[in-house]
Amino acid sequence: MDTFWLNRSKRIFVANGNTAYAMCFGASDYPVIQKFVRVGTSVEGKESNWAYVETFQLHQNYPNPFNPQTTIPFDLQKTGPVQVKVFDMTGREVATLVDKVMPAGSHNLTFDAHGLATGTYYYRLMFSGQTLTKRMLYVK
Repeated sequence: MDTFWLNRSKRIFVANGNTAYAMCFGASDYPVIQKFVRVGTSVEGKESNWAYVETFQLHQNYPNPFNPQTTIPFDLQKTGPVQVKVFDMTGREVATLVDKVMPAGSHNLTFDAHGLATGTYYYRLMFSGQTLTKRMLYVK
């Protein structure tokens, strides 16, 4: 694999220009290697959009607790069918936020809890035959 280093930072790029790796040193004694993949160009066609996506991920909503809206971020490593649903404590589905094919990269959905009771809710991401679930708290 042809690669080159950029400056003295710990970044390495693959020669095709579509993949980059960065080595990050955090609080632990072990470095973390992140993979960034080019997912397209901006609307203006001038800048590249880079996304760090090694696997699909479902992140914690923010703010949490929320009232009445919250943002649900998630990442996809490839294009594919995505389903994000919200459930109450009893397992009853209260909302479908997305149910369509989405491109690779980072995404944000907005959940609006107007008309729902205060309490704990769960949001579930289904992608590529796998499921991830997180909890959120709605407080009026």
